[in-house]
Amino acid sequence: MSSDPEFPEILRALSVPEPPTRATLSRRRFLAGTALGAAGLLAAPALLRSSEEREAWAAPPIGPTDGILVLVMLAGGNDVLNTVVKVDDPTYVTARPTIALKAEEVHPLSGGLGLHPSLTFLAGEFAAERLAIVPAAGYTPPNLSHFSSTKLWFTGTGSETGTTGWLGRWLDGLPGNDDVFRAVTMGSTIPLSLIGAQRRATGLGLSALDRGLGADAQALASYVTVGRFAEGRTAGLTSAVTKAFKSVNDVTTASAPLYAAPTTGSSINRQLTIAARLLNADLGVRVVNTMYAGFDTHVNQFADHGARLKELDDALAGFFQLLHPRWHDRVTVAVFSEFGRTVGENGSFGTDHGAAGAMFVLGRNVDGGVYGAHPLDTGRDANGRMNRDVDFRSVWSNVLERWLAADAQAVLGARYPAVELFKRGPGTPEPVRMRPAFESTTPIRVHDSRDGAGPLAPGESRVLTLAGARGVPAGVTAVSLNVTVATATAPGHLTVYPGGRERPATSNLNFRPGAVVPNAVILPVGPAGDVVLGNSDGATDVVVDVLGWFVPEPVRPEAVGFAPVTPARVCDSRDGVGLRRALGPRESAALRVAGTAGVPAGAGSVVLNVTVTDTTAPGFLTVWDAGSPRPLASSLNWQRGDTVPNLVIAPVGTDGEILIYNSAGNTQVVVDVFGYFAQGCTATFTVAGPRRIADTRVGLGLRGGRVGAGDVVDLPIAGLGGVPAAAANAVVMNVTAVDPTAASFVTAWPAGSRRPWVSNLNLVPGRTSANLVVVALSDSGSVSLLNSAGSTDLVIDLLGWFGQAPG
Repeated sequence: MSSDPEFPEILRALSVPEPPTRATLSRRRFLAGTALGAAGLLAAPALLRSSEEREAWAAPPIGPTDGILVLVMLAGGNDVLNTVVKVDDPTYVTARPTIALKAEEVHPLSGGLGLHPSLTFLAGEFAAERLAIVPAAGYTPPNLSHFSSTKLWFTGTGSETGTTGWLGRWLDGLPGNDDVFRAVTMGSTIPLSLIGAQRRATGLGLSALDRGLGADAQALASYVTVGRFAEGRTAGLTSAVTKAFKSVNDVTTASAPLYAAPTTGSSINRQLTIAARLLNADLGVRVVNTMYAGFDTHVNQFADHGARLKELDDALAGFFQLLHPRWHDRVTVAVFSEFGRTVGENGSFGTDHGAAGAMFVLGRNVDGGVYGAHPLDTGRDANGRMNRDVDFRSVWSNVLERWLAADAQAVLGARYPAVELFKRGPGTPEPVRMRPAFESTTPIRVHDSRDGAGPLAPGESRVLTLAGARGVPAGVTAVSLNVTVATATAPGHLTVYPGGRERPATSNLNFRPGAVVPNAVILPVGPAGDVVLGNSDGATDVVVDVLGWFVPEPVRPEAVGFAPVTPARVCDSRDGVGLRRALGPRESAALRVAGTAGVPAGAGSVVLNVTVTDTTAPGFLTVWDAGSPRPLASSLNWQRGDTVPNLVIAPVGTDGEILIYNSAGNTQVVVDVFGYFAQGCTATFTVAGPRRIADTRVGLGLRGGRVGAGDVVDLPIAGLGGVPAAAANAVVMNVTAVDPTAASFVTAWPAGSRRPWVSNLNLVPGRTSANLVVVALSDSGSVSLLNSAGSTDLVIDLLGWFGQAPG
């Protein structure tokens, strides 16, 4: 072996070939046969009728509380600093002048951390609290040799002299006979990690699947010919080999109608596809081992590393999509690498061998979050390399104890302080969650800093307790707010987010000095029923009105679900539509919204975009349900001459009307409808943020570069932040236009459909502005956005989605 071997050479040195005994050939034959299938795997045992076939199914089925572990090794030393990114750390930025990622490029996590932009699926799992990240895992003292470090991870004992692996010793401790399918590795040889003193895993090389289902006549004939070699033979290796080939042909031919297409794509995608198929077959497999090379990024790391991470992310997403739901609370995936990389980049635009590296543990029963310190916060050793914070065997200890029901001390040879990664044991389903349904209300003013609290100072965060206070019922899960800033002393932005969380790298309102800026916000409340107002710069007053809340169904009978409609303009006083003329000072007017534009007569509330224009004096507009007294609240605020839009969720009166009140001056009013809430509607709200999903300034989500006059850009949203393509029918997002060059408007609508004559955001040259948007998704899970004039950058933050929430 060379002094600095590549991973295939290391693997050969740390693996043993599987002996071609009758038992191992039988096991590999059936693993290969079942791995070919997908939808029909659960029926596969019915196809296996001979005594030899029944013998191959000797492993008992998985017990109802047995955990299954899928391992993914990123061989070569994955760079943690560009995987779990601490974007604002000055050391990171300075040490990596060409390969450092920018804050706006990554998927935000918490505590100033972010995930590489290629890890979209994993970011969604983190947002759903199903991904545990250990950023600084490793061992002490570190070893920078690929071979030595890999062997230390394989043995799990801290010694390079061991002859058994940690999962091999776990296999030794299992009850039952030796010839079972408890562990499978994707490869024709067995790595040390899966070799015990008495037992070892079964190897399944990817080439075992090359028989496939689309084999031509010549290939089929060759299999038949090989099978005939066994005729007249009853014992010996030749008989075993040829009977195995014949059984593969018989099984796959008989079950061909049940099977999906052969595996394709990257090596890790093929491995995880086969893994899902094997688990679906319920052969008794408890551990599946996969390995993916290509992470030894000494040269040109930026592009290569991103490509490998995208292949990993796509493969993991495909694995969970293919995995049958019956296994979702019994499967955990652990991703690791033998070490990390150096802090600084080298002269070849890459990084060299380091110490601490990242581990990911994901699954439905994982307690998601960040565990331990980031490597940049662990200090440096004498060679300037980052120290580990969590011993990797502490992670394996918790996996062994909580997920594989093993004695971790007996397996690992010592007791390590376990990192508690699981919120539930295997086979314990996620508690049934009441689906949140919406209850609208006449607007309630819950905060006005002008009434004594005082303006928010620069950088200040102010907590508002809402649930169980100020007219909001206890037990609400999320709220719909109208938030207004006024009398700002400097340009800045306001971020509204749930209590108990780190402030996200998003914004809800952007303001300039002296401006009055409203915007709607839909967000969950924190554990204490609270939300936080975070101010960036200058001092500013903030006014908050509650428009409604989401409650666990069916706590209140008036709670309803959501339905989007094709966006339509129901009022434009400039043209005498809906309202015959502009509203004068202190004037109210009724507008019928139910029974028109796709909103049924029984709608409880409507989702509107309300715009004022041609305003002659500073003022505010209040929208509420006809038949109720006008509340002390505002739906949108403006200064003279402004054109201001705002999303409004308004309850509908018994006659299907809403009322619109103008406080001062004359103003034209434009109203567009985007959806409604009603009893019988099943779409409910699921939180998926706040998180930034698009920014044309850096090419995130959308193409880089400003959006020009008349340009339409498409934004794929399904898959981001856990938004499912099939279940979601609409999304809630905050759209911000940055530095527009002309008076313009932005319209959002489902991609692939005709653009409606409505607007979501009205632009003023040089003024950054934002508005909340509720828009239906296309069948492909995308939305289109149009900029009508000039050019502008667009920034989009995802808040959540409406649809059929799981559970």
